[in-house]
Amino acid sequence: MKNFFVKMHSLVLLVMFLFTSLPLMAQDVTSVFGNWYGENSLGAAVQVYLHADEKPDNFVHMAEEECYGGIAVANEYFEYVNYYIFTNVDGEDDKVEVVFTKQDVDGNKVSEGTLTASLVDGKLVLSSEENFYATQLNIVEPYVGETISGGGITGEDIKNFFLGLLFLVALLGSMGHMIYILTRPKRFPRPYTVDDFKEMRRAARKNTEATEEENALAAEALECSFETWTPFVNEQGEDDACPTSKKMVDATELAINTAISAMPTDPEVVEYLNAVGENLNGQWQRKFSGNKMLIGIAVVLLVLMIFAAGWQAAPFFIFSLALYIMSCFKPTFMHNKDAFKKGGTFSSGCLAAIFGFIASAQTVRTVTKWNDGTTTVDDDHSQHWMHLALGLIVLVLIGFFLFVWALINYLRNYVLYW
Repeated sequence: MKNFFVKMHSLVLLVMFLFTSLPLMAQDVTSVFGNWYGENSLGAAVQVYLHADEKPDNFVHMAEEECYGGIAVANEYFEYVNYYIFTNVDGEDDKVEVVFTKQDVDGNKVSEGTLTASLVDGKLVLSSEENFYATQLNIVEPYVGETISGGGITGEDIKNFFLGLLFLVALLGSMGHMIYILTRPKRFPRPYTVDDFKEMRRAARKNTEATEEENALAAEALECSFETWTPFVNEQGEDDACPTSKKMVDATELAINTAISAMPTDPEVVEYLNAVGENLNGQWQRKFSGNKMLIGIAVVLLVLMIFAAGWQAAPFFIFSLALYIMSCFKPTFMHNKDAFKKGGTFSSGCLAAIFGFIASAQTVRTVTKWNDGTTTVDDDHSQHWMHLALGLIVLVLIGFFLFVWALINYLRNYVLYW
């Protein structure tokens, strides 16, 4: 237990170091020169290439004359239609004066002007005192004085990388832990015989026959383990008890180890020990407790995504589905706890609420009686379609976030046992 807390403390310190160091990592951009990517206030994509002494090869549209970079601004169709060619650059690394000319898609000069490119908190800031946005430049106008994120690897990129890495480690680690739990040996590996305990006593240089006190100690330890169990009345109307928490099962396992250490040789006590041991194995036996309808929704969504986007999205859904199925294997003592509760599971309640919402739609019938004595009936089914559409959207979202359900079930059924 002490080593566990030491490891957890080290992990917490590592995570704290990563997140506290991100602001420092974000300051690695020290020059305005380079390639920058971002968007303006209208959501249009923007590319800025600024070089001190050479023409960039990757600029989308460049004049034949000597230049030092430029700006490309996209329209609402994300086609780069406005081009600004830098013909002169003067200044330091963190702030430069730029002379530019605007060209159309055919490379013809439209206008010219100057702007200032400066570095502020690792971001490129463009500003100008001139109103050079008179003709077809209104898409760029809100962009003056605002920032473009980019310019190489930023602190946000590093933060997203570590968050993604931690998330991937959490998913793979949880799956590996579940595989270990599902495949590990039984807590009570095999039944004991009187001869086994005699051999153990002989190896411990004790009398091969246990004393009455040792037999009584083993029997009492086993009997006391049941005192913590939850009592109930079985189907035959008799008083009975069963464990409903990991604490109760751990107490039973401790009682078994105490009885084994006493090395009893009374056949009745040994038989009693084996019975309690088999009960312990039964309490750790896991049974599937997941929502089959939720699995069906995920499978349908997987098939639809394969038809719509190909097999690229399949690994994510297959992994999420496998993770959910494994996380739903719950030990018997947790099933015992659920049996004492009233009502269903949370996932069943959510799905029932969704289908109840879909079924609650009503048809609005309008009956019109005309002056000539005729009657017309109009039925409005729009509410059904609206409820069905909203319900399907929620079901799709549940399918997309199946891995969240899986992580919650993993913590509940494999770590916390609540």
